[in-house]
Amino acid sequence: EENGPLPTEDVVRIAQQIAAGLSAAHEQGLVHRDIKPANIMLEKEVSRVLITDFGLARAADDAGMTQSGWLAGTPHYMSPEQSRGDDIRHSSDLFSLGSVMYFMATGREPFRAENPYGVLQKIGSEMPASARSINSSIPATLNNVIAKLHAKDPADRFESASATQEILTQYLAHLQNPTQHPKPRIMNKPLSNSWWPKVAVGLAFAIMACIAAIPLSSLLFQLASTSEPMIRPVVNRVSQPEPEMVSPALWIDDSADAQRWSSAMSALRKSVERVQQPIASPEPQYDRFESNKAELQQRIESMKISLGM
Repeated sequence: EENGPLPTEDVVRIAQQIAAGLSAAHEQGLVHRDIKPANIMLEKEVSRVLITDFGLARAADDAGMTQSGWLAGTPHYMSPEQSRGDDIRHSSDLFSLGSVMYFMATGREPFRAENPYGVLQKIGSEMPASARSINSSIPATLNNVIAKLHAKDPADRFESASATQEILTQYLAHLQNPTQHPKPRIMNKPLSNSWWPKVAVGLAFAIMACIAAIPLSSLLFQLASTSEPMIRPVVNRVSQPEPEMVSPALWIDDSADAQRWSSAMSALRKSVERVQQPIASPEPQYDRFESNKAELQQRIESMKISLGM
């Protein structure tokens, strides 16, 4: 309230000691269930952190935890499983620790809504904005630690409070002496059901389809601009050598991928030219025109097939 978000080193130091306290509680089979800023005390002039208010703490194997009083505590710092009334294990306290770290690093709760019910809905179904997007001074490593603690699936968080403490201890040592201590690597599981991979794949296919469709669009434009000569009754066409009818598969498969569209368009242009050739003979040449038109239509259909249209 007085100074805004805490410096990174203070966030990591305080979180490391909270994790140490949770590790001690978890070793006794207890789950705190109400880890939040108001229950974290800092001793004056001494860099020591104390976890208070174990009044809601229950044994991890207590079946009553999911039957009564599960909404006791502060909604902003509950875990998804706690907000749903599911079984609460040690990993629930780790999620709450992530929310406390988020608050220390940004000055705001990770899940915000107009009422407690809205907060619980967001905790169960939404990921908060990354801490780094709110406070750009937050290092990527700290942002990744918070994100891992905020995993919706308890199995995707750190495996225990002691493992969390170990990571934070290593990171604190790096912050204090980066030349002597490497920073830890945090591997977060990608969101398998998130929307952005689907959008990225769809966008990639859309771009490829647009690129592939450019020659066909040019062809259709040419045909539209010259539609009048093609639909009028045609007479007195110049006799042309019988065009070689090429099967759709042949003209596609025989061309290299890099030259396929160029070859196809060249053949189409020749077909269009033959259909549009000026009149030079007094005798009707309907058969020749129909043959040229059929060849042109065949090539267009072949291009459609190659595009999967």
